Order: sequence, then structure tokens, then C-alpha cells
Amino acid sequence: MPTLLITGANGFLACAVADAAASAWRPIGLVRQGRADTSTNTRLHGLYDSLESLTSAEPRIDVILHLAAWIPRVANAFDPELIAANIGLPAQLLMHYPQSRHILASSVSVYGVPASLPLSVNSPTQPRTPYGWSKLAAENLFRTADHHAILRLSSIVGRGMRAGSFIPAAVSGARAGCIQLLGDGARSQDYIDVRDAAAMCLRAASRHDNFLTLAVSGRTSTNREVAQELATMTGARIECSGRDDSPSFAYDLADAVDLGPCTIPLRDTLQDMVRE
Repeated sequence: MPTLLITGANGFLACAVADAAASAWRPIGLVRQGRADTSTNTRLHGLYDSLESLTSAEPRIDVILHLAAWIPRVANAFDPELIAANIGLPAQLLMHYPQSRHILASSVSVYGVPASLPLSVNSPTQPRTPYGWSKLAAENLFRTADHHAILRLSSIVGRGMRAGSFIPAAVSGARAGCIQLLGDGARSQDYIDVRDAAAMCLRAASRHDNFLTLAVSGRTSTNREVAQELATMTGARIECSGRDDSPSFAYDLADAVDLGPCTIPLRDTLQDMVRE
């Protein structure tokens, strides 16, 4: 079986990729030093917590899926970890494994605040945060690799995702009986189930062409629509307060590389999260 290295192997998307890859790949993982706990990802055939241990044990890797990322707690604050995790580590792996196929999990944050919707692959990039800039820098780095693909991922959701964004907050509120909405709930977002995102990553890994594409569901939901789905499932009430100045996102996939359909509707994802 071909070897697939997953960086950030203990992460949300990484665990889903390892599960999906088990039948066709030999998945191995790279994590931060001291975090090589295989109990969090039992599908891996090897887990390394340093570049030195990885390169010593794995002289050849077929595909490297770069999922490791550092997101600052304060969106507009510069964090030195951004350089190390989002640019430095990918650069080192590109140098150590120049013959591997390199797949970068980038982010739609490279677009910044959209001037108009829908966004496409060819829309101007204008990051507004250090995280967005670090992802755009990594994209430019990956374009120099002989064998590469760059996936601009949207909001990945599903069981086990970390708190801190709208969907897990809404699910938590639904369980407690009250879903809080900022403003009128009109803000829209493209949500992709973590299992669909993992499938896209593996399809990109199996291809042989170089490309940059959107890795999104192509479906948008407003915050109010999400809240109404959760209210129907749980009987929770919806309360609105304040205002929401967060930008909406929607995507045009006409020029995107076809990485297969997203088969899991948001309603099913929300049901899984409510039952978690």
C-alpha cells in the first residue's frame, strides 16, 4: 500500500482522513513533540513527534497531506507559531521529500472579507488576518513543488469538532433548550461535513495533476436556518440579540477541480452532533 503522511495527525480532520484512508493507504502521522498518543488515532501505522524521527524511519513517503495548522486565539494578533507550523514545517517536508505528492489544506481565509459573492477559485486573495496571510504564503510555497495540490477548505463541521464557532455553540444551546442568534441570523456560510472533507483530501491524494481548488460543499445555510433545524430536532427556542457583523460566504464551483460530490447534508451532520 502507498504511504500517506498526515501532519497534525491528532486533529479533527486528520482523524477522519485516517479512518477513510485505512483500506487503501498506509497512513502514518506527524504531531507536535510530546503528543504522540496513538489512542487518539488508532488507524495510523506509525506516529512521530519530530521531523528527525520521521525522516529516520520513513525514507520514502508517497503522499504528504499537510493538515497541521496554528490558528491564533486572537484573530488579528501575530503569533510566532504561525511561521513555524503553517510555513516552516511544510517547507521542511518539501525539502526532505521532494519526490512526494504534497497536498496542502489551505483555507478560504485567503480571500479575506469578500467584496462580492459568490467566490470562485479565481477571486482575488486579500487576507485580513495573520492566519490568512500564512495560508497564502504556504500556497505560494507549494506551487514550487513538482507534485502538488492546494485545497481551500471552508467551515468543516461534525462530531468531535472543537467549540468556539457558531455550529458547536448552536448545538450546545439546542441541547440546553435555547439557541442564541446574533442579529437576525442572516449570515450565511458553506459548511462541509468532516467526512466529505476527508474524502476530498484523499481524492486529491490519488490524482497526479497539479492544481488549486475550492474544497467546499457548494451549499450555503444561514445561521437562522441552522438554528431552525436544531430547534426542530430538539424543541429548543431561538432568541436573537445584538448584531452580527461577520461576513457571509458562498462559492461558485464552475472553475473548481471536481473532487467528488459532498454526500452528507448539513441536517445529518447536525443530528450526529446533537446525539454526540
